[in-house]
Amino acid sequence: MPSGSSPAPAAAATSPPPTQTTPAARAFLAAYARQHAGPVRALATAAQVALGLPPHAVVLALLYARRLLSASVGRLPAALSTPSKVLLAGLVLADAHLCDATVPMRAWAAATAARGGGAQVAAIKAAALDALQFGIAVDAATYSRWMMSVDAFFQSVASDDGSDAAVVAAAASETS
Repeated sequence: MPSGSSPAPAAAATSPPPTQTTPAARAFLAAYARQHAGPVRALATAAQVALGLPPHAVVLALLYARRLLSASVGRLPAALSTPSKVLLAGLVLADAHLCDATVPMRAWAAATAARGGGAQVAAIKAAALDALQFGIAVDAATYSRWMMSVDAFFQSVASDDGSDAAVVAAAASETS
């Protein structure tokens, strides 16, 4: 390299293109949310309370869960066979992506009553990474749109009659 010149910049990391949600995917997501809203809500709360996960990690986890469901409509891997496992995958990935001191797998297992312990949590994380093709990068514009969707969701919940209609509506929305 000639003196005074700097090395070429490394290739910028790019995030995968946003998932386009088809009408069939929206219907699947709405039915999924309608059926499983309670356990998923309980798991997200447990992650914050028992493990001290920051709220922005939970928001990112919900985006990862939505990506998993959108990418795998009707054909989730066996390790992601329940809504709680899908959200757990999102929470573990968000924790790993955002936090310097990540929650150990055995702590995730204890907090979520994972039957296979830390090994099951590791298998869930691996299946999620595989299903997302390791595409966990989220650009600023996508995150901003997602935050607006989450904000709209919480506003609708605040004025909701207590039903899960807001959860179903958020799951069916077309945000990336």
